[in-house]
Amino acid sequence: MIAGAYFGQQQVSNFSDLYYFGFLDGLADPNQFNPLGLFFTGPGAPPPTSVGTTLSYRQKQTSYAGYLEAKIKLLDDVHLTLGGRVTRDRIEFRKFYSLLRDSSGNNVIYAYTSRAGVAGNFPIIGGAALPEFDSKITKPTGRAILDYQISPATMVYISASRGYRSGSFNGQSLVVAPDEIKPEFVNAFEAGIKTRFLDGRVQLNAAVFYNKYIGQQVQEVVGGAAFLRSLDGRMLGGEVEITAQPTDRLRIVAAASYLNTRYASNQFLAPGDPRAPDARGFDIGGNQFPFAPKFTALFAPEYTILDTGSGKLVGSGEVQYASHQYFDFFNDKQAVGPLAKGQKAYALVNGRIQYSTDRYHVAIWSRNIFNKYYIAYGINLELFGDDYFVPGAPRTFGIEAGIKF
Repeated sequence: MIAGAYFGQQQVSNFSDLYYFGFLDGLADPNQFNPLGLFFTGPGAPPPTSVGTTLSYRQKQTSYAGYLEAKIKLLDDVHLTLGGRVTRDRIEFRKFYSLLRDSSGNNVIYAYTSRAGVAGNFPIIGGAALPEFDSKITKPTGRAILDYQISPATMVYISASRGYRSGSFNGQSLVVAPDEIKPEFVNAFEAGIKTRFLDGRVQLNAAVFYNKYIGQQVQEVVGGAAFLRSLDGRMLGGEVEITAQPTDRLRIVAAASYLNTRYASNQFLAPGDPRAPDARGFDIGGNQFPFAPKFTALFAPEYTILDTGSGKLVGSGEVQYASHQYFDFFNDKQAVGPLAKGQKAYALVNGRIQYSTDRYHVAIWSRNIFNKYYIAYGINLELFGDDYFVPGAPRTFGIEAGIKF
């Protein structure tokens, strides 16, 4: 039996001084205020000015938890593991504001603020200060695992668990007031087998799983600012891994997985986007999760080239494969250009040669040997049609040495 308690606390204090489109201030008179021309339009409206703002907030999270887990022997070869946890979270969002500036750099108006009594100095869009946020939640989570040791070499199991992630607040927006993001939950189910055969030279692990997400926390960028959103969806799949030792010198690891992800229907994001077919935005129902390729595979052989008794020279290689994947939950519905297409299937090849003894080792290695170009991360900035990409590491190689004391 395992029992315990947990306490954790973290605090974030943010202050940002942001300035966009400064060249617009050169077209305006001093002390004019009309960020990007969006605030005032029509005859007599002042010319567009820059977006200048100081933005600040404090977020504090305090978490308490207690947990208990026990493994119960039902029969000689059958065990049931039961575990539970109760978590109490409090999230405080305090002293937040976004204070906008005019063409001369003077503070002129709050886009939003929690500061009571400040309206006499600077007016507030919407006319009143917002209340500070204080979110409290207590949630139980846990898991149950039933395993059966069929033989000394084979074990099967089934499991069910419920996970939880605390909520948060959107506090990085220049104009849109902060809002609360509710907690995320996942109900996860899995069944699998672990077995050895051929005198222990081959080990096989296989599993199938199903995860149901309620309020999955994802990130959307709107006008250059990142916002957390809550979405429902599900993920199911399977995986298999084989480790084989055909000879004393050769060892092979191979693995493959299948993943099927889908967001629940009638969930809309990006309301008002002119490309959306609905006033509520894009319905992402049926879309795939981002960065979730349907198929992945691994093949990694290792061969002992030389064994002197006091040291070994070992060569190893690795091939990693991933099928097509999207970069965000909109898939190809919102973005244009390369981001909408996602990352097509690709494979990476790595290699290593190492000589080692009980005390030291030296090695030469290379990753992405064939210098495959691929995108490891991408996001739609939703600003002037721009996308942001992070390419994967190109071909790299090196020499490594180590010693044990």
